[in-house]
Amino acid sequence: MVRPKRIPGAEILRHRRCQCGRQVVSRNPGQGLGNPQPRDHATAWLHGGPLAGYSTSLLSVSPVWATDNRQILAAHTRRHQHLITAGGEGRHAAYGDGAYTIRPGAFGAATAGRLPRNVIERGHRCADTLAYRRTAMALGLPTHGPMQPIDIPDFATRFLSAPGDLLVDPFGGTIRTGVAAERLGGRSIATEWILRYVRGAAELCRQSEGFQLDPALECATQPK
Repeated sequence: MVRPKRIPGAEILRHRRCQCGRQVVSRNPGQGLGNPQPRDHATAWLHGGPLAGYSTSLLSVSPVWATDNRQILAAHTRRHQHLITAGGEGRHAAYGDGAYTIRPGAFGAATAGRLPRNVIERGHRCADTLAYRRTAMALGLPTHGPMQPIDIPDFATRFLSAPGDLLVDPFGGTIRTGVAAERLGGRSIATEWILRYVRGAAELCRQSEGFQLDPALECATQPK
């Protein structure tokens, strides 16, 4: 008895997705930084980003992604910089089943930086947060609870958009996404249903060109 060859589940999924005109992103997509090549929107979204190394499906038929991991490169560690200076690895080693192999000269090419880790860790205390808290206290306004440093939306803006793009944040809070976008030469629209949060966050934009404070926001600081 000859049994038919079994088709792996991943292959079936890929086939079904392609039939529907959708993309499937395989594990470890993309290529090295030394020779960037044009990538489809699916690979571009994941390559080197927060979801790099994970299999996923993009459910949109024709999304347009402006991602470029060269915009979010971090500085090389001191140890890796020494490795580059030395011309790369001087050893040959293989680990596991040989899937990970180190060859002489590996990691010796000088690059503009390293890709950040999949998990971004930042403290919530930053200059903009301190300025916002001082302003809110001076105006007698409550401070927004879930703070984030400006570096988080700055990272996402540089990675996921191009200069001049319009970024929309439906949950404005302290308008950090908008501030980051405009500092990077983009445009932004933010909505927030608590007027007092918007009034406090507006002070972060006071030095921006063309800043105007709607008189309606002044009622947020007036006693009821």
